[in-house]
Amino acid sequence: MRFSSPTTSRAKKQKLDRDVIVSVLESSATRRDAKGYLQKYALPKPTSTAGASKQVEHQHKPLSKQLQAQRPFDVAIVVLRNPQKLQPDTINGIAKTLTQLRVLGLLSVVVVDCDVGESRSTFQNEALKLCEAIDSFGKPGARLVEHVLVGTSHYHGASPSPFWDDIYVHDYGILNRALQHNMITVIPSLARNDEITSPAPADAQRTSLALTRYFTGIQFERDLDHSQYGGLEQGAEPLASVERVIILDSFGGTPVPGRPGVCQRFVNLEQEYDTLQSYLKGDESSSKPETSRSEEANRSHAKNIKLARDTLSLLPETASVLITTPFAAANTSSNSSPLGLSPTRNGEYQFGFDGMVTTRRKQNPLLHNLLTDKPVFSPSLPLQRIHSPDLAYLNTTESNDATLVKRGMPLAIYPDPRRAPWSPPAPGERRLQLSDKEIDLKRLVTLIEDSFGRKLDVNDYLRRTKENLAGVIIAGEYEGCAILTWEKPNDIDPRVAYEQGRFVPYLDKFAVLRSRQGSGGVADIIFNAMVRDCFPDGVLWRSRKDNPVNKWYFERSVGTKDNATARFMLSRLYGPRLMMKRKLSAFLGDTALNTTMSTNRSVQLTQREQQLRLLLVNVAKFIDTTVKLDQPLVLRWAGGWVRDRLLGTESHDIDVAINAMTGQQFAQHLSEYCQQPDAVKTHGFAPGDIGRLHHIASNPDKSKHLETAMVKLFGMDLDFVNLRKETYAEDSRNPQMEFGTAEEDALRRDATINALFYNLHTEQIEDFTGGIRDMDAKTIRTPLEPFQTFMDDPLRVLRLIRFASRLGFTIDAESEKFMSDKRVLEALRKKISRERVGVELEKMLKGKTPRVALELIDRLGLYQAIFSDPLQENTSMPDISRWHVSYSCLDKLLKNRAPGSICQILVDDDETTYLAWNLAAVSPWIPVEDRSRGKKKANALPPVGIIAREGFKASNKLTTIMAACHKHRAEILDLKKAVCESAPNIHERDTFGMAIRRWEAVGGNWKLQVLGVILADAMEQLEDFPAGDSKERDEFIRGWDKFLKHLAELDVYDAPNLKRIIDGRALAKALGISPGVWTGKALDVCMAWQLRNPSETNPDGAVQTVRDKSQELGIKLPE
Repeated sequence: MRFSSPTTSRAKKQKLDRDVIVSVLESSATRRDAKGYLQKYALPKPTSTAGASKQVEHQHKPLSKQLQAQRPFDVAIVVLRNPQKLQPDTINGIAKTLTQLRVLGLLSVVVVDCDVGESRSTFQNEALKLCEAIDSFGKPGARLVEHVLVGTSHYHGASPSPFWDDIYVHDYGILNRALQHNMITVIPSLARNDEITSPAPADAQRTSLALTRYFTGIQFERDLDHSQYGGLEQGAEPLASVERVIILDSFGGTPVPGRPGVCQRFVNLEQEYDTLQSYLKGDESSSKPETSRSEEANRSHAKNIKLARDTLSLLPETASVLITTPFAAANTSSNSSPLGLSPTRNGEYQFGFDGMVTTRRKQNPLLHNLLTDKPVFSPSLPLQRIHSPDLAYLNTTESNDATLVKRGMPLAIYPDPRRAPWSPPAPGERRLQLSDKEIDLKRLVTLIEDSFGRKLDVNDYLRRTKENLAGVIIAGEYEGCAILTWEKPNDIDPRVAYEQGRFVPYLDKFAVLRSRQGSGGVADIIFNAMVRDCFPDGVLWRSRKDNPVNKWYFERSVGTKDNATARFMLSRLYGPRLMMKRKLSAFLGDTALNTTMSTNRSVQLTQREQQLRLLLVNVAKFIDTTVKLDQPLVLRWAGGWVRDRLLGTESHDIDVAINAMTGQQFAQHLSEYCQQPDAVKTHGFAPGDIGRLHHIASNPDKSKHLETAMVKLFGMDLDFVNLRKETYAEDSRNPQMEFGTAEEDALRRDATINALFYNLHTEQIEDFTGGIRDMDAKTIRTPLEPFQTFMDDPLRVLRLIRFASRLGFTIDAESEKFMSDKRVLEALRKKISRERVGVELEKMLKGKTPRVALELIDRLGLYQAIFSDPLQENTSMPDISRWHVSYSCLDKLLKNRAPGSICQILVDDDETTYLAWNLAAVSPWIPVEDRSRGKKKANALPPVGIIAREGFKASNKLTTIMAACHKHRAEILDLKKAVCESAPNIHERDTFGMAIRRWEAVGGNWKLQVLGVILADAMEQLEDFPAGDSKERDEFIRGWDKFLKHLAELDVYDAPNLKRIIDGRALAKALGISPGVWTGKALDVCMAWQLRNPSETNPDGAVQTVRDKSQELGIKLPE
């Protein structure tokens, strides 16, 4: 290895030591954290100066027998994924951090993982680069260790258990000597089968587990040839103490389910592992992104969290796994650009918004975790409370994208929110009691008394919670708990409060054993369960003003009500969904905050909005004094923000309309102003107040015709754009943009209610089009003559429908008349990209009233303009005269979510609800056959699939489901008919089970396929779908209800996930032949047998059935 020159090495060491000191200071370690670190990693104090010198000298000598008797080395297993894709400065940064960890007492053993598809030389070269980078920081440097991993068989398959595998460590003492000399060990993930063959790439998951078993003394031999390797010790003394595993992966920390782009800060494996794996493997399709990169990321995340689980199962309960990016470990960005600098077109860097809000560097998650055994940010701290420029816009690729994983502890929640959401019990309904048998009251009382340091009057507490207990959360073996109640105003009868929805959730007790306070994340685990699983809308909490734990709670509160005459303050704790103001206002009465809706049409700004207004007005004054303009600069907030605020709805997306310059020009002046010391002092910028500036150039070909700039200020997303007027060409919807006045800008908008302005200088609402009048009348109207408005931009037809359905407004008659005009509909088909049509349709169907949107499309005659292939002229359309039956049927079914109802069975969540509305939208196409001439491909899409793909650019998943509805429609109807008519074969479990397996295999989500057939069948069987009593409608629903209940009785709902009783290889072996083309059909025969014999676990009967059908299956059995 090459080492730096003495002068360079000395300078690097001095800088390294300074950085270590800075990292210690920045870690914000508590006294408890510091004590824990020193107990684990601090060297023993020398008895004298001479003793200290001898100790330093002795660090580089071979380990003596006396030292062997001391504690094992403290080692971290570090898995570095795909280092071949990293820049040299990132590798150097990682080397520096590993060297700093060594200074702090933690030696790293690095597994270099380049993927098994890479060549052996790639693994070796990357390992060598890392060693050289570590050596550049001076001795003792790094040790490249190869040929220590032994594979006794093929080692690319799945590991049977974390405790044994076919990969072992046989190091001839090399690893031991490296640790003795305090060297960082770098091991390429290569394994060999014998002494002669060259090592080949091995799965890093199994390599890491092998090293973990070896260091901890639990490596057990299995199928190892002792003649070759001389034997391995079984259950030897631990060579090292492994309490840290670090995974450096460019995809970063484990994502939060349903929150793409946001990573978990802490994972409690006991509680969360199965849910995370299910999400990452795509079982929760509602949240899974569809891009190939996202799929790759999910596979990597799933692999990382599994490695975390497996390694932690081998390690002490106190051990942890840290998953983060190489860039965070190296304190570099993923594109290696300087912090806070944005590259310009010429490649130079300009001062960006991130750089001016803080001078502190990002905390290194590896160093922080070593010093505190915690994530950089508390996992229960809401993102809104993390004042970090790295998280200002949730770009976790550039942030402290780190997830700390621990074995954790189980949670017991009573009642179980997975069965039913927590809600106030109706008067007379049975309530949970603390004395119920599920709860160990004695241990609960002991926990509370230990946490609060005083005795609890148990009888009084039981009496007080008897009538209003909401639930209890218990962590581990009664190591922590939360007790929550339902509270109401004192002067209201419980029955009235229940009917009026006046009960609110309240945190009554939050207790953690003193021995567990500040360690293990017990409080965070309980808090997250409380606001995530039990009360996602948030929960109220009351405390004395002098309560020492107020700070912890206030950091997790959305707001606090302080009564000057009382000893208490009332806070509302964050949930994933904030509690609705209506509920809080109903509970607090006159003490609630003022609402934004008022009769005089003024807008009362929030504190942050007022702060933003003042900043923008000052920027305008700054521009007026430094830039020569034809007119004074006037700023207005436009469109949706004004509409929503007048309707009493908060909005965090603001369009800033500028009269005398482009949005990009204004944003540049804003950046210049914010860098001035006087501006920083005046506005008191805090970390996270100002995000990065994004410039969006005009691009008419992609309908981006406005030169705009975007930035996040004070927690709100701002778009800067100039006031404009637009002219349109005859054959395109892309406008020619010109500077305009506020009135001209208002007149070119889609609706009068979206054409309102809020003048930042006068603080008045400006209405040039009668928008306030239409808002009062709940009317959607175009600012100009509707025909020309729609011809200029036909997409406005769909936007008006979306706003009308979303707001519950009525489209005025004149606008409706021209929305149905043939010329407008033709323009909608030809001038609007189908992607844009799909976006508007998605927003409609994901809204609160998708039925209203489809009803408007139906009534206004827009079906053909939306649900057709624009590439095909004169295409015959399906009969839509009964389309209303389909969407009315779905609306009716969705309103009945009782257990066992049709939609409770077929529609699982919001995502499947959205997919269901898509099926209702295309239901007229589901029965339509492809009547085109010519030879068709086997996998050709039916008309309904083509309409989905070409008409509104549906996703592949949705298109496939729709095509499967068509393909399996006849079979589904036949089976339903058989059930309703009590046909002889309806008790044949294999008939129904194999059908469901086919439906799932071909189209995915067989339940939605059945729902699509139901909706298409409703159109054929019913002339109408009345809201009132209807014998025909009820009989139709009973038929499908009977079919689904029959499937439940046969227990075939989960048939697609049924694990085969025998696989193809085992079947071939049992038959005495080789696998071949016959295998698939034969396995289906086995599965059918398995469905007929659900209690059988021996596959012999299935094999015999295949033997009996061998001729039919084309199998030639041996004589």
